Amino acid sequence: MAVGPRSARPTAKGKKRAARSDDMMDVTMRKLDKWLDRNPWQAIVVMVILMVVIAFGLWNVFGSTLQWAYGKYLAERVDPWLAAHVTPHFTALWELAREKIPFVDKLKQLFTARSVVEAAGEAAKEL
Repeated sequence: MAVGPRSARPTAKGKKRAARSDDMMDVTMRKLDKWLDRNPWQAIVVMVILMVVIAFGLWNVFGSTLQWAYGKYLAERVDPWLAAHVTPHFTALWELAREKIPFVDKLKQLFTARSVVEAAGEAAKEL
């Protein structure tokens, strides 16, 4: 008596059904967890990018409110303290960077406003 091939082993019958009935969020989180374990450095890069995007979005939504609240309630007391205690440290670090790394001056020039006429004159001299 010839019987056709079986479609699946009897032990595998319930496994497929159980996987289909799992919560999709749970399955996705397990896959994500496995990927994070296999790719730690890529995971760090993805997390940093995600945090920057979230911070950028929150600043776009709440930034003007935070600036208003700072100006109204904190600026009067915090700004003098920042000028006395924090600004000198950043100024010293900037001067040290200028001494040790000459590229810092070029970097500062990139972000310094110049007139269009002056920039056009420098471009013509280079050609």
